[in-house]
Amino acid sequence: MQSAQAKRDMCPDEVMLRDFPFPYRSAIAISNDCEFMSWKAFLDIYRFLCGTNGLDIEMSHSLFFFVTHALCHSTFSYFQGTSDVPSEYAPVIREMIQGGYIDTIHAYGDFDDGSFKRKLAEQVGEECMRHGLTFRAWTNHGSRRNVQNIGHRNLTNYQQGDNPDHPCYHLDLLRPMGVHYWWVDDGYVKTPGDTARLFYDECARDGSQLRLFRRYRGLDGKPAPNASLLPEQILLSDIDSIIAHRRTCVYYQHLGCWRKTVDGAFEANKPPYFSRAGFRVLEYLSQSFHEGKCLVSTVGRLLRYMDVRDSIKFSILNDQILVFSSSGRITCEDLEGITFYARSPEKLRIIWQAENGVQTVLPAKVFLEDESHQGGLGVPWKRLPGFQW
Repeated sequence: MQSAQAKRDMCPDEVMLRDFPFPYRSAIAISNDCEFMSWKAFLDIYRFLCGTNGLDIEMSHSLFFFVTHALCHSTFSYFQGTSDVPSEYAPVIREMIQGGYIDTIHAYGDFDDGSFKRKLAEQVGEECMRHGLTFRAWTNHGSRRNVQNIGHRNLTNYQQGDNPDHPCYHLDLLRPMGVHYWWVDDGYVKTPGDTARLFYDECARDGSQLRLFRRYRGLDGKPAPNASLLPEQILLSDIDSIIAHRRTCVYYQHLGCWRKTVDGAFEANKPPYFSRAGFRVLEYLSQSFHEGKCLVSTVGRLLRYMDVRDSIKFSILNDQILVFSSSGRITCEDLEGITFYARSPEKLRIIWQAENGVQTVLPAKVFLEDESHQGGLGVPWKRLPGFQW
């Protein structure tokens, strides 16, 4: 597979693949694990982050389908407890999943009491099929008693979700739910914006391939990232560096948790939810997005864009940029945001050629100049549909 840089080197004077959708020159997503997030806190925080009367950025959330409250004493869930009865929040949750605002399964729930069973995953699969619900990403959760967590052939501590010889195996049930990207317990980067290490591939113990992604944790020697630590974890200088060096970062967070107390308990997040410095971090992200410097989007959308960008190839034929891939998992719809620099962009078209040879003209638009003083054309990146927060 050729990298974007390699493809740029092939034809530096004619057409080059741009790293990010126009006009952005970097990208950030906050991967928010859902521990301790009450329903009220969820709506309040997301109104502030995503609403047009708030910061008006895209950010997604992860979901527990079940709660035991063995540790996460305040988290909302899709089902009531560990029953098969949908909670009062389930209808709105379904709308958020379909709208792209909930795109990650954070394990199946807080099974910190060790009570997970495969039948619960089967129940989730049936519910997703019934309502047409899909998720692009999975993230592991919690303590070693969460045997539901996914491992791989080089990660075989307590994780059993990918082990077909264990009664808690369930990886086969996740793929029909649309999950394609996985965060597991060895998936960290030590430097924000370490783009070269965003993805890595491992083989699960059932023989299938896992496309894994890394998150930036930071806060060495401190509790896992939470809302009170937000300004220490996401530094304004790091955002500037990510933009300046044209990088990508997926930040690991727990916005539903305010802090871990000295006695080891966890305090749920409550109004006003962020310190003044925390508000400043989020406002700076919003400012960078609206100024066209940094694409701030959901985990699922950003991972998909980065993966597709690095998987496609292209050739130039007369007035056409012919885009193709040897991977059958890429479709025409996946090319949103793909952008090329070109000398005479108004004379070109972008054509997607599927594996079966069928060609589709993509709805590309010309841009005349960006921060590199180059013009080009690309498939516009569209915002998620609005949601009544």
